[in-house]
Amino acid sequence: MHCKKMKIISFNVLHIGDFVLTTSSIAILKKTFPDFEITVVAPKTVKTLCENNPIIDKMVYCPYPEYNFKIQLKRIFWFILNYPKLFFNHYDLCLILDSSRLSIMFAKALFIKNIAGIDKNLTGVNVKEDLKKYYDGSLHPINRSQTIVKAHFRIYNNALPVLTDYLKYEQEMQKLIKYKNNINIALCLKGAEEKRGKSSQYGIDSEWSRDNFVQTIKLIKSKFYNTDFYIVGSKDNIEYAQELAKQERIENLCSKTTLVQLMAFLNNIDLLISVDTGTTHLAANTKTNIIVLKPNSDFIAPVSHRLKIIEADKINLITPQIVFNAVDKFLTNYLK
Repeated sequence: MHCKKMKIISFNVLHIGDFVLTTSSIAILKKTFPDFEITVVAPKTVKTLCENNPIIDKMVYCPYPEYNFKIQLKRIFWFILNYPKLFFNHYDLCLILDSSRLSIMFAKALFIKNIAGIDKNLTGVNVKEDLKKYYDGSLHPINRSQTIVKAHFRIYNNALPVLTDYLKYEQEMQKLIKYKNNINIALCLKGAEEKRGKSSQYGIDSEWSRDNFVQTIKLIKSKFYNTDFYIVGSKDNIEYAQELAKQERIENLCSKTTLVQLMAFLNNIDLLISVDTGTTHLAANTKTNIIVLKPNSDFIAPVSHRLKIIEADKINLITPQIVFNAVDKFLTNYLK
């Protein structure tokens, strides 16, 4: 048990969904040691999730975590520019929650004596061994990052992800809903980092075709007439979503909200249908229900008891009829 007040820097340089999950580890620390000062390093893309976040004392923003040579050079250049500010903070501990060797190198260059992370050779923590004490071998990322914290501090607290308060945007986001008494369903067609059905990080199939969404919408409307649909996503999805929005005359909200506003919007709808994206992890922190299309074994499930997962070896083996059957079952029970 570490009783001394500590200054901790945590590297959470991750895409939106993974970042959301790692906030649970920071929450465990704050829950156990409320006086610890915690600085989080994360991409600017998650800025609105960090502002006024009760578990984060300070933020340092860095380049987006793409895994290519150009972005890695940007990260190194960013570190050089920020080195004096980081060095003179004299951190007692560095948490490597993004599993990045570059983050470990930065921590060592800052001469931080205590480093906790997943890489045993560089940080001294064997997560797979410590995992057995807490999770019986589960390797879900939320367990992995929490185990890094638990193993280092020898604590047993648990926590869910913690994000900034989105309820202050609720009234504003309710105005985007045309008819509150209708069934309101949001669609997330693909993630911000995905292009032509391939994730830039993993190179995996994770895009459901527009035609599949069109057929699903038609099937839902054929039984549930009073249903309104909304497309949500990032600015990278605008053009992709425009054709579907025009074809089906539905609202395209891509890039029209911040991440926190999107959470407030999702909190006021009945159901989100989505491929594997950061949006599903944001939705998991609201009271909305989620149907997510699982593309492959690399899928990371959101942490929510309102979640239904539709699985297939390849995402386009999931037919509109299969998705409709899940929606039909949910709405039939939901409307009782």
